[in-house]
Amino acid sequence: MGAMLFTSPSALKLAVNRCDVFAANSYTNSFNRRHSDYGYGIGFVDVDLVDYGEDVFGPDTTQHLDLYEASARIQGRGVEAEVFAEAERGALCLRVKDGRDYEGSIQVKVDMMRPSEFRTLSNLAVSRLTMESRNGAGKPDTVVLKQVFTEREECTGNEHYCASALAVWVEGAEAVLRMNNEVGGKESMEIPDREFDVIGKPQETQMRLCVKPKTKEFTVCMVSAASFSKEEDIVQTVLEKVRAVSREGVEAMYARHRAAWEAFWERSFVHMESPDGLAQKLELHYTYFFYLMNSSSRGKYPPTSAA
Repeated sequence: MGAMLFTSPSALKLAVNRCDVFAANSYTNSFNRRHSDYGYGIGFVDVDLVDYGEDVFGPDTTQHLDLYEASARIQGRGVEAEVFAEAERGALCLRVKDGRDYEGSIQVKVDMMRPSEFRTLSNLAVSRLTMESRNGAGKPDTVVLKQVFTEREECTGNEHYCASALAVWVEGAEAVLRMNNEVGGKESMEIPDREFDVIGKPQETQMRLCVKPKTKEFTVCMVSAASFSKEEDIVQTVLEKVRAVSREGVEAMYARHRAAWEAFWERSFVHMESPDGLAQKLELHYTYFFYLMNSSSRGKYPPTSAA
């Protein structure tokens, strides 16, 4: 799992993806050209830091990717955030410190990649948001976004199936789950022959984790899973990961993350200098290349040549 991290004036934004999520296979008859299909993306996550108040991110915002500790840091107006991806648990953690005199709610928004049901000829992408409990029986505290891609090629009988699940929750603060459909996201809206009494979508595309006002520090945690098997319950698979991360705790994972990267960089290094600065630039690109390779050389799939 990986993510693109960027900002809007009021929010930290992540486009989360996995390298083993495919909307179609090589037998597809729904995407006539290679570049017209889609895949890999498993959800959008926004940490909206402002409801009514001053923007947090602007021209004075600083962003820094620390290659040696494999963490990204963003400093805005009164808010700082750090993001790291811990390899052993497969967890993406975004730690927020809020030093503002702000009394509004911070909202973690989980969005589908596309409408809840999206068809391209015989290819169907179905997305569902659900409220889950980390301990399996308590109050729902975790958002799970599930995607299922299916396609059947009638001429050959070839079938494609791929499912993904992204789980998002908050550690270190109280949070309430919200969804703007008729039942507040607390039960399925897929009721046969039901006539809706209100104007709107039967399946909203966003669910929110509303953090308790005046919270100064918290961590948004994300884990994911993917499968090509119809028999696997992908939601339960990802919830097992959620429970493992929650039991261990963010600080323990961060310590292991730093130790693993320190050990990686201790194996070798290259240091170069030149009066025109070209050697220093080559050293930077050398280091960045090894950062990318150590980040992506995991799991079932090899890094692409673009890495």
